[in-house]
Amino acid sequence: MNSSREIRSKERVLHAIRHEETDRIPRFVNFSPSVAARLANELQLTDVNALKSYFQSDIYMFEIQYKCPHIDGKDLFGIVYERSPEKKKKIKFHPLANIQGEDDIVYHDWPNPDWADYTTLKHKLSQSHAEGIFTAASCGGGLVSQTFNLIGRDNFMSAISYSPHLINAVIWKLNEFFMEVDRRIFTCGHGMIDMSYYVNDLSSVDTDIFRDFFAGPLAELNRQAKSFGLKTMLYTSGAAFELMPQLIECGYDVIAPVQFSAKGADTETLKNKFGDQIAFMGHVSVDSVLSLKSVEEVHDHVSQICETMKADGGFIIGPDAVIEDNVPTENILALYEAADIYGNYE
Repeated sequence: MNSSREIRSKERVLHAIRHEETDRIPRFVNFSPSVAARLANELQLTDVNALKSYFQSDIYMFEIQYKCPHIDGKDLFGIVYERSPEKKKKIKFHPLANIQGEDDIVYHDWPNPDWADYTTLKHKLSQSHAEGIFTAASCGGGLVSQTFNLIGRDNFMSAISYSPHLINAVIWKLNEFFMEVDRRIFTCGHGMIDMSYYVNDLSSVDTDIFRDFFAGPLAELNRQAKSFGLKTMLYTSGAAFELMPQLIECGYDVIAPVQFSAKGADTETLKNKFGDQIAFMGHVSVDSVLSLKSVEEVHDHVSQICETMKADGGFIIGPDAVIEDNVPTENILALYEAADIYGNYE
């Protein structure tokens, strides 16, 4: 599709997801809070929210926040964390590590969908929708990650051989919570949400485990979202190439952020093998290009990506990870300047 009329962000992204060309490749931003503050100051913007407009981001993503009533240091799912010497958050213990029977699941302190702050989310969605921006919302998902957090990855790997029914029970109990929060989000944000997204780290999940334990509940989340007329996206770190056929079967419309360094994630392989079945988002390397290379090399990197990925739509350009403090401002500017130059269809 090519048109001389002005195309709004929402249209641009929807056409890309449908594998159609418009005026340019859609784009998104993903800055850490400290980088956002730095950019707003250096670019003399009123606040960090103005960055999305400055860089012409076509997608605004909102994750619902929770008002967790726990006063004993537990998080939403009853997990206690501690800070390591490097000040990184680390799980102190996995509450379902020694799961023995269904009573352990029944009596675990599960979160309540009422704890989600739907009012604040609705206000943000309303503002984004009024601007004509493609708007994505998330319940905070993380079905795979939260399963490992509750049980522990090593415990999970042991338990799947002797008590897979208990593992499945935990996963479906988690999914029950995510399904209900999603339902309420889609209801309160009716007409203001274009896509539902889920954050999951699939880097340590092989094809068999995904098929046997996670494909079913994730497909159910997607079916519910699509029943509300929404697109769906999986936001995962690490390599997901081997899982791509199953992810497509689960009903995802978009996979993000396609990491440049991940196994099988080179642009030509992704585009040739799956480019007509699913849309990709990301791919500009933060670790190997934006944080290390020159402005000219950033331009070359973006040019190569656009040349391969932009044909017939199906691509949204942006960083393949959160842009952190080690990325210089000139390279951030170069990313979006290059997207202007090489991402145009007209």
